[in-house]
Amino acid sequence: MAFKRDWSFLDKITMGSVGTKRVIEILNAEGHQIIELERYCTSNKIWSTKIKRLRIPDLLCLRCGKRIESRAKSKLGIIMSDSKNNLDRRWYSGLRKSDLVAFVQCHRNVEGLWEASRTINLFSVGDMLSKESLTKLSAPKSVYEGAERDREWKCYIPGYDFKVVAIEKGKDGTRIKFMTPTGKRHSRVIASDHYVYVNEGDNFLGKEKIVSGIVPSTYDCHCTGEQYDFIKDLKSEENETKYTAIKALGFLPPNNLAIHELQCITKKAEMDARIKLEAFATLIKLGIDLWDDMYSFVFSSTSEEIKMEYVLILGELNLEGATTKLIEVINNSSNNPEVRAAAVWSLPNDTCTLLAILNQCFSSEEILANHAIAKIEKYFSPEMTPNLLSLFGEDEHNNAICSHILAMAQAVNKKAIVKHYIAERQIKLRNWILFSIGISGRNGYEESINMLDIDAKDTLNKLALLWDCHDNFMSKEQQEGIEFIKRQK
Repeated sequence: MAFKRDWSFLDKITMGSVGTKRVIEILNAEGHQIIELERYCTSNKIWSTKIKRLRIPDLLCLRCGKRIESRAKSKLGIIMSDSKNNLDRRWYSGLRKSDLVAFVQCHRNVEGLWEASRTINLFSVGDMLSKESLTKLSAPKSVYEGAERDREWKCYIPGYDFKVVAIEKGKDGTRIKFMTPTGKRHSRVIASDHYVYVNEGDNFLGKEKIVSGIVPSTYDCHCTGEQYDFIKDLKSEENETKYTAIKALGFLPPNNLAIHELQCITKKAEMDARIKLEAFATLIKLGIDLWDDMYSFVFSSTSEEIKMEYVLILGELNLEGATTKLIEVINNSSNNPEVRAAAVWSLPNDTCTLLAILNQCFSSEEILANHAIAKIEKYFSPEMTPNLLSLFGEDEHNNAICSHILAMAQAVNKKAIVKHYIAERQIKLRNWILFSIGISGRNGYEESINMLDIDAKDTLNKLALLWDCHDNFMSKEQQEGIEFIKRQK
């Protein structure tokens, strides 16, 4: 299966995940207990298999029950994607009037990485709906019928750091006076249809705070603290509400009534497969041994989407049973290669587990091999070095992969590699180890060679050219594919 490498798309979803993590951080600091409702909303991992999930927002508070949609913006605004003629793609799909939308500005830091503002702008869905008739729609985002557009609620965002020094009502309207950190003063008369979202004395960085807009008010970030009753929502006729309740109950203390209702859901033949799958996962979290039942349910289906979702769920469970099932998925060559790759990516990152997937680095399925290589390079531990060295052999392509891992992994045992080179008697394998040292760079190896190798001068002469201008025997395309995967989380 071809794996599309779209660096601009990766950059975009990386910004979104960074923004969502910041929203979680800020809301938790205000007393909320936030979980991911939309799976992978804090991840920038890209898969080709598209999972048609229920229309649910990104986040959920386990205490007050609020659902929160997170919107990260490089240029802040009250803007939502909308498809007016498709109910499943309306901007408020899966949200109740009492639910919230959080807007957070993101910018690049000095290292060029996305960083989110420490200010979130929170609005209730009901307030946004009340002013929908005053919004502005952009041109369609594509030529296809029903394509989404950006729906924008007018607002004002200062581009400079400021302190609010005065808010005055006059004949010409409400005037807000600002002062910058250097003492420079600004003022702005707020549009007559705007509501003011700041108070005197407030301080904010430029481009991060919505000062006024047509939405009636911003929402207080603080959690009410009242425990929402998710159990009653299990009987909801609305799939989104039922799913939300099922997921929430997996994070709350076990409750006999909840367990009974969840077990009933897993046995209903007509129930949406996505809801049944989540019910299985929640029951496992609550201590019910349904590993085999869940596996049988998933693999009795022909849906690759359900199989992919199952693998992603296993990656969240962080239980020994999940690791066992993931290995089972990986080792079954009849499974879709991307599902197997997702299982590799979902495994824990401990040394023992990584050693169990070393041989997948040599798979003929490129997507599986690349994910195994990327994961091992990313989470390599010094103890793995002898295992990897033992895999050098007759196959030149496999040797190139081993060499690449030794060169790219940050935590290899360099002394062990030098010792292996010195002890190796097969010329071909000895040259591969030397090549691995050469494409790794000089740092850390020169000292070990001088210390351990009686022919250090000769060895260093052989390495000099490689260290000055090293290359790799793996194809550029495969190297790029591995790097693309490693940038994802």
